[in-house]
Amino acid sequence: MIIKKWSDFDKIQVIFSLPATIWADTIHLVGDFNNWNKKNTPLHLGEDNWSVSLELKTGNIYRYHYLIDGTEWNNDWHSDGYVAGINGSGFSIIDTRIPLHTLLEGHLVEKPALLPEDPPVVCGSVLQSVSQRPSIDAIISGEKMERTEAT
Repeated sequence: MIIKKWSDFDKIQVIFSLPATIWADTIHLVGDFNNWNKKNTPLHLGEDNWSVSLELKTGNIYRYHYLIDGTEWNNDWHSDGYVAGINGSGFSIIDTRIPLHTLLEGHLVEKPALLPEDPPVVCGSVLQSVSQRPSIDAIISGEKMERTEAT
């Protein structure tokens, strides 16, 4: 799970966490933001979860994995999305672009990354923007949405 807190327009504080029930001696966060270094970003075991907090630059989409005990690669199925890699592999992604509703409100607020209007949707290898997806109200009402071609 990830939780985002925008501190300003250049940086975002992100908490990456996994349940404490994961049986491991070590878990490391490995991704674009640390040049895929397997040792630089360990998660720390607390009472309820394994977690680490990072300050990331806004306006980017980063790929990442969790590395358990130095041998087992795992995706974060509660990330902002998933992108396919080569040879059938894939990556969890974190999107640090500031949501439009946050900008329109004129302030930056803390909110979980798992809200339905925030995560990008991955279709094959195409990352769709929020404007290409139906709203939650449209889904609930059964409203049909016109298909648009990804550019």
